Amino acid sequence: MLITAVKEWRKEEDPDAPPPKWMAMFSGLSTRKAFGFGALLMAISVKQWVFTLSALAIIEVGALGLGGGVLAFLLFVVLAQSLVVAPIIAYDVALTSSARLLDAAQGWLERNNRIIVISVSLVFGVWFVWRGVSGLLG
Repeated sequence: MLITAVKEWRKEEDPDAPPPKWMAMFSGLSTRKAFGFGALLMAISVKQWVFTLSALAIIEVGALGLGGGVLAFLLFVVLAQSLVVAPIIAYDVALTSSARLLDAAQGWLERNNRIIVISVSLVFGVWFVWRGVSGLLG
């Protein structure tokens, strides 16, 4: 993640560059296709597995017992996916009014994609390095 942050920071910003491919793909997807595509991406995404396995490790350290651990993991899944599922449901329920909001959100993501990638990669990269080093030393 730190390497991604550095690569993105060093890359010169091109204001005329097309939006990232992953954003352009979503423009023509139906609700069902978007849900299926999201489920597939979750299953094969390395970053998703890193976050999920980290959550499982933290839950295990908490020693909540079987019931508490299952409840904590379900809470993690619901909260982690709520940011993804909420726009899909909003688009499906209120097609006309949510379309403007989702178009504005997509425009904001396209304009700020570079900063978002750098920030998120840097924050989580530093966090994982810190956790790894403190785990080795401690």
